[in-house]
Amino acid sequence: MIADKYRWPTVIVLSLCLLIGFARQAQSAELPPILAQNSLSGAFEQRILGSNGEELSASTGTFAILRPHFFRWTVTAPGQLALVADGNFLWQHDIDLNTVSRTTIDPNANLPLQLLLRDDASLSEQFEISRHEASVTLTPKYNEPLFASIEVEFSGAKPRKIYVTDTAGQHIEISLSVADEVSVSAKDFTFIPPADVDLYIAD
Repeated sequence: MIADKYRWPTVIVLSLCLLIGFARQAQSAELPPILAQNSLSGAFEQRILGSNGEELSASTGTFAILRPHFFRWTVTAPGQLALVADGNFLWQHDIDLNTVSRTTIDPNANLPLQLLLRDDASLSEQFEISRHEASVTLTPKYNEPLFASIEVEFSGAKPRKIYVTDTAGQHIEISLSVADEVSVSAKDFTFIPPADVDLYIAD
């Protein structure tokens, strides 16, 4: 079941980052690349569905990703929540509650979100990867507390939908509107906590 408000945004950001990382692995193995871009940005709409297909929640927002380990995932409605990886730390900013938490990113950790920092070749050691004509599915080879599978559908070279299956049978569906032209750099992922927030450091 969904344990907290950060869980599903974290899973979705992971799936996008794994997709970008796998593109580089595919190229090195001389396979058709899944995603040629070094970066992505755009808007999203997401729905969380129960095991019987009932809608539990819906939200919208924006995202940006820069290979290999920068990302920003911002929920703008309902509520406001931002997750930002700046290369050293993962920041979780709950704008409604005026709180920020900071966690050091360890590239050698086995936590799902931090897999995006691993060498791309290690993805095939962690996941069963199934290619189809217009989609790719990632299934963890070992017990994974957050998700059972991630499927990404494409329209041409662009990802357009992401389907995640929870280990408890719940699902999340994300529709992506990817910008045609992306111009992002590492400085775009700089996060400075506002002066008046409650800051929690989990280093």
